[in-house]
Parts: sequence; structure tokens; C-alpha cells
Amino acid sequence: YCGILQGDWGTSTVFRAEVADVVARGLGLTAKLMFFVMLVMVPGALVVGVLAGMREGSRTDRVLSTASILTTATPEYVSGVLFIAVFASSAVGLKWFNGSATSAMEDATFVNFTLPVMTIALYGMGYVARMTRASMTEVMT
Repeated sequence: YCGILQGDWGTSTVFRAEVADVVARGLGLTAKLMFFVMLVMVPGALVVGVLAGMREGSRTDRVLSTASILTTATPEYVSGVLFIAVFASSAVGLKWFNGSATSAMEDATFVNFTLPVMTIALYGMGYVARMTRASMTEVMT
């Protein structure tokens, strides 16, 4: 236990590497994933929220607000499976993306990072869009 407190976490029996190196690599890939999520989520949600807020009560507002509520109400594991079925499955889908979690850990590329980014960003977009819409309607009145 003293080694842990001194920064010596030992060697991973699964990865056969230093635990600190394995954790550092994972944190780096997580930071990269979150950077791209924010890059997609924030501008997309602001556009949706502003469009809905500027046209309060219109069909556009209702459609965008409903879509925002649906994206927030749908758990990430459900939308992730749906994205896999539509965009990556060879049986039903378009077969645009064929990456895997293992390939993403080796080298994060557009192919194996797109579906996770879409899944996480879509969930957060609903919250930000609804807050933006509420602020926009308040400003417009």
C-alpha cells in the first residue's frame, strides 16, 4: 500500500504495462473524446435552442423542443445501440463506421470516434438546447 501513496501503482497483469501509463493513456483518450463532444454539442445545441426560441409557439419550435426532450429522455446506451444498428451494422445499417472500442484504444480516428461522439453529444444537446430556448424566449419577450 505504501507504493500507491508514493506513486508506484505497480504493473497491470492484463495490459502487462505500468498502471500509471495505462491510466494516463486512458485519460488522454477520454479528454480527446470530451473535446470532440463539446465541439459538436455546444454549437449544435445553441443553433437548435436559438431557432426554437426565436419562433416560440410555431411548428419549428414544437418540433425542435420535442426532439430536444426525446434526446434527453433517451438513455445513451439506447441511442448508442441505435447508432450502431443504423451506421455500423452489416446486417441492417449503412456500414459507414466499423471501428471498435479496442481499435479506439489503439488509435483514435474519425471512424472509431464518430459514434461515441454522436451518442454523448446528442444526449447533452437536449439539455443545452432547452436552456437556450428558455433564455431566448425570455429575451424575445
